[in-house]
Amino acid sequence: MGTVVPFRRGDPRPDKATAQASRSQAAERAKAVMKTAGLGVLGVLRYAVFLVLLTLRRPLRALLGLGTAGGMLALAMIALGFTGHGKSELLWAAGLGTAACVAVSWFYDVLLLRLSPQPIILT
Repeated sequence: MGTVVPFRRGDPRPDKATAQASRSQAAERAKAVMKTAGLGVLGVLRYAVFLVLLTLRRPLRALLGLGTAGGMLALAMIALGFTGHGKSELLWAAGLGTAACVAVSWFYDVLLLRLSPQPIILT
């Protein structure tokens, strides 16, 4: 029995300053744990959304590529072969449709690059 355990004499409750410091330390630790847990949950959700969007990328890119190619073909056909009324409106519609398909494709890739958990190269 080489170890002596001292017994406290007097009031067993800690003083108010010690109790307050203990509570504030516990609150800080709880905040840190909650922040870490929240970041972990957000990381898992981000990765799940990334995987779904990456899976849908190929069919979406195919559809947007068809829209872009069709719009470019329509631009050429309207500009060179159409002589009826409303030619400028049709040119604007085909041009805006083509530009929209290209823009959506580009923004989709940017979104995937932002959500990726590590740097990737989309080909």
